[in-house]
Amino acid sequence: MSEQIVHPDVAPLLQVLREQAGQLTIQVRFHDVGTVQRISESAATLPGLPRVQPDTASLLQLLRQQAGQMASRMRFHDIGIVQRVGNGVATLSGLHRARTDELLTFPTGVQGLILNLDHDFIDVILLGPDEDIRGGDLVMATGERLRVPVGHKLLGRVVNPLGEPLDERGAVDATEFRYLESDAPGIIERAPVDKPLQTGLKIVDALVPVGRGQRELIVGDRQTGKTTLAVDAILNQRDSGVLCVYVAIGQKKSSTLAVIETLRREGALPYTTVVTSSPDDPPALRYLAPYAGCTMAEFLMHQGRDVLIVYDDLSKHADAYRELSLLLRRPPGREAYPGDIFYLHARLLERACKLAPPLSPPLRGAPPLSPPLGGAPPLSPPLGGAPPLSPPLGGMKGGAGGGSLTALPIAGTQRGNIVAYIPTNLICATDMRIVLDSDLFNRGVKPAVNVGQSVSRVGGASQTAAMRDVAGKLRLELAQFEEMARFARFGIEVDEATQHQIRRGEHLRAVLTQPAHQPLSLASQVVVLLAATEGYLDDVALEDVPAFEGELLARFEAEHAGLCHQINSTGELSEETREILMTLIANYRTAWLKGKKG
Repeated sequence: MSEQIVHPDVAPLLQVLREQAGQLTIQVRFHDVGTVQRISESAATLPGLPRVQPDTASLLQLLRQQAGQMASRMRFHDIGIVQRVGNGVATLSGLHRARTDELLTFPTGVQGLILNLDHDFIDVILLGPDEDIRGGDLVMATGERLRVPVGHKLLGRVVNPLGEPLDERGAVDATEFRYLESDAPGIIERAPVDKPLQTGLKIVDALVPVGRGQRELIVGDRQTGKTTLAVDAILNQRDSGVLCVYVAIGQKKSSTLAVIETLRREGALPYTTVVTSSPDDPPALRYLAPYAGCTMAEFLMHQGRDVLIVYDDLSKHADAYRELSLLLRRPPGREAYPGDIFYLHARLLERACKLAPPLSPPLRGAPPLSPPLGGAPPLSPPLGGAPPLSPPLGGMKGGAGGGSLTALPIAGTQRGNIVAYIPTNLICATDMRIVLDSDLFNRGVKPAVNVGQSVSRVGGASQTAAMRDVAGKLRLELAQFEEMARFARFGIEVDEATQHQIRRGEHLRAVLTQPAHQPLSLASQVVVLLAATEGYLDDVALEDVPAFEGELLARFEAEHAGLCHQINSTGELSEETREILMTLIANYRTAWLKGKKG
């Protein structure tokens, strides 16, 4: 039996639904008619507002007057056209009034920096990603150069080479913006380097001391502790008043994060600015990173502060510049580096110096300067009210003067070849070098400083008197030890004096070994080096030297804090203080050896 489809009568159903809906509306609408009535009566008693009629004629007249006062202007913008783009660089046509280092704006908002000016084309390095930039896009010139934020508020922050924050702590509160490139201070504006910058590392402060305003190169193979040495120098500035800038150039993000975490854990991040550019960034940012960090450090120097800047490392910076130069079709030279690779680093490191203090004003009542000989007229003022050619002595850019900028550039080598192209250039552009040896590192000597190849051109002038006193013959004894140990390796029989000299050298090498991220104060270094150079460690077993040193320093800090404070504050070691230290060390050694035998 087939089913029958029943069609309902739609019209009656709709009629019933309308009637029910109307009844509901009436119930809701007229539930409280009295209240609505009272509101309507009250509103009717209010006085009516006058209707505003706009004066159309007056408005039209005013618009005509203002339109007549407007001057017609025509604006011209220098426009270029993208011809090629890729790998972080772009080639443009047009822009006939463009200048080197001028900023350009692409349609995507990314900015570019002009690096090459050709007759028909312009080569630009991109400061951002090159996605969505196509051939034929219009590019607008800005007429401005690249500037980065500077100021004390950048301390404790992590930024990229453009000054943009990377630490998720909000925008950077900059004091001002400064150009990335600036001239290095002249000779007259500089002062001699005569104040040490303590690194907290015994082997560095004793043998290759760093002065405030110097440029000290740290060079060695990969994985030999170059970054650790520089970070330890930053950690040791916690109570010295020295501000720091750490520039990571092409370093792995994991390595940079490890350095930032170390600075934060040791309490060094509040006085340090971190400028980072990773391998994932465009080559332009890796190229600009050290100049951005130097500009931020220079501002602090011009405020009269002592600043330490670490470039980690300039070998990767040279590689980034080589990459850009090859993409820009510049002629390659030795090892495919461009011809101006030396100038790349020389103009950067030349900005590190110690500024002379500002000149004192003339004494009140002093006689005026004598007139020119022969009645010659005075010099005419500069034309057009131009400022004088020479900047004020001791304080460029209106700074307080007297500050310093110490640079610790890092360079990598291959198999210890320090005479390679880039290391040789950096050695020529710096005052001194610290050479790290992979063989020493593998033998457990850390920091793995090769004393024979490490050189300081300032030397004792940048040491305190106390350190100069205890470390005067340390280098000679280490050099003699290396010479004697080389002969002893061949099985040659040596006399008792030579054997004693070899044992003394082994103890000196053990004393100069120091754990990472544990910098020592000046007093602690003086105590340990005095004990080593005076022979108080000769009877201590070589494997017990670290324990002896640790307990000796703990004893001095606990029982002779006043003596340590005196050495740290004055930096001097008088004969009386020296005798007291030697007596205390001798007594402690006797007790130590007696405890070992018992």
